[in-house]
Amino acid sequence: MRKILPIAIGALLAGTAMASAADLAVKARPVVPPVPVFSWTGFYAGINGGIGGDKVDYPFSALNNTYGGNVGMNSFGGFGGGQIGYNWQFAPNWVFGIEADIQGSGIKSDLNGTINNLGSISAGTELTYFGTVRGRLGYAFDRVLVYGTGGFAYGSAETKLSIAPSVVNFSKTNDVTGWTAGAGVEWAMTNNFSLKTEYLYMQFDRSNVYSLTDGRTNYINIDNKIDVHTLKFGLNYAFWK
Repeated sequence: MRKILPIAIGALLAGTAMASAADLAVKARPVVPPVPVFSWTGFYAGINGGIGGDKVDYPFSALNNTYGGNVGMNSFGGFGGGQIGYNWQFAPNWVFGIEADIQGSGIKSDLNGTINNLGSISAGTELTYFGTVRGRLGYAFDRVLVYGTGGFAYGSAETKLSIAPSVVNFSKTNDVTGWTAGAGVEWAMTNNFSLKTEYLYMQFDRSNVYSLTDGRTNYINIDNKIDVHTLKFGLNYAFWK
C-alpha cells in the first residue's frame, strides 16, 4: 500500500502536466473576416464629356408645296456636363437604374459658300445644349457593370441662314425633343468612385425654323431634323458608401 500510493500520485501529476502542455500547444484559429460584397445600389452624381455628331436634315417646300426637297449637312462637335442617378441591384447581379443628364454642346452643322449672281451663303444648326432622362438595365460582374439604356431626349438648337445677306437672313432657336438609346460600361475603381464610357444615339423631332407666307401663299417653309451619335466618358461619385 505504501508503494502504490506514491505511484498513483506520481501518475496523476504526470497526467496533469501532459494535459497542461497539450492545452498550451493548441493555438486558437484566427477569425477570418468575410469578404465584403460590392453593391451598385444607391444614389450617385458625376461629370462627363465627349464628342458627337451625325447629320442635320432641312426638309423644305415652296409655293404651297409646288416645289420641295431636302438638304442635309453633316454635324460634329464636343460637349460636357453632368449626370445624377440611382441604381438598384437585385437577383443578385442585375442592376436597374434611372439617370438624368445635361450637357453644354458645340455639335453643329456648318455650310459656307457662294451663289452665282447672289453672293455668299452661310447656313447651319448648332445644338447648344442637350440632355436625357433614361432608364438603365445592366448586369454586374462585381465591380464592372455592363448596361443598356434608353429614354427621353431634349435640347435647344440654333439655326442660321444667310444668303447675300440681303436676300435671306434669319436666325431661330428651337427647343427640341425626341428619344435616345444606347449602351455603356462602368467600372468601380473604389467603393465611391467609378469610371464609365457610354454610347448614345439621339433623334430629335422635326421642327420649323423658317416660314414666309402672306396668308394665301406659302412662299417657302424650312424645317430641321437633328440626329446625333455621341460617345462620352464620365466620372461618378456614389453616396451610398
